[in-house]
Amino acid sequence: MSVYEKKKRRIYSCLDQAMACMVTGAVVCGVTIAAAPKAHANAVISLGNDRSFSIGFGARASYQSHNISNARDSNSVSLDNFRLYMGAQLNKHIKATVNVERLAGNNWNLLDGIFQFEPSSAINIWVGRMLTPSDRSNLDGPYYLNSYLYPGVVAQYPGVWSGRDDGINIWGRLAHNHFRYVAGIFRGHNRYDNASNGGNHPLFAARAEYNFLDPEDSPAYYTASTYYGQHDILAIALVGQYQVDGVGTAQNRGDYKAWNVDGLFEKRIGKDGKSGTYSLKAHIISIIPTACKTLHQAGTGLPMMPM
Repeated sequence: MSVYEKKKRRIYSCLDQAMACMVTGAVVCGVTIAAAPKAHANAVISLGNDRSFSIGFGARASYQSHNISNARDSNSVSLDNFRLYMGAQLNKHIKATVNVERLAGNNWNLLDGIFQFEPSSAINIWVGRMLTPSDRSNLDGPYYLNSYLYPGVVAQYPGVWSGRDDGINIWGRLAHNHFRYVAGIFRGHNRYDNASNGGNHPLFAARAEYNFLDPEDSPAYYTASTYYGQHDILAIALVGQYQVDGVGTAQNRGDYKAWNVDGLFEKRIGKDGKSGTYSLKAHIISIIPTACKTLHQAGTGLPMMPM
């Protein structure tokens, strides 16, 4: 192969990689903007007397193209996420949610199954399978992040599936929606044969968040990592989780303790953000298994369940 052909192939390879980045970015951007907190991608069917049924979906797809020397060109399109969202409302205070996700092999898995009693903005009770109180990235879900992939060092809290667990949550908003809280009790980690939690100890979890500037308009105790210039945000949250015998094995068990502090800062530039928005998100997270050193050496039973 001549020097000219080698350079030409290298240029084409770089162009392919750049095109893959641009196409993937465009797909991510389009889906993310469509899923912004104020966007309503679901259809609501009114049944009268405050009764209704809603259905919607979320999807993420990517296209990749790359050229590697001495190998055939590779192009691939993949559906990375597909979720179906359904909700029902009996009246203003009694609601239900069922969300499912499509897995490989055309199988479906239950994400959320929640009975919701919501008497006021200050106190609401949810029972069923739902997101546990945890860090902002986990509560964002795949469609409200400001990046395509989850940060690798966060969203490490335990869960039955995708950061969820079966239990009860109490959440609310106070101080003109500037303060949000959520606290719950769940089935917990390692509840199976020969695992550490033979006594069926529950998981306790809580999150408290204060918005110093505009209040966030994300629903319930859910979060978002960007509001695309709609608000000025300075939110600081503290999260804690605890479970007796939550890590290890039946022979070598320990308590599970985890906490994190996360924050989001967004400031619009110019009038109504017409010149853009500064955005900064940060996490400090600690997961502490209180057991003997073999847990740290072997990593036995440590929860690693990103959403």
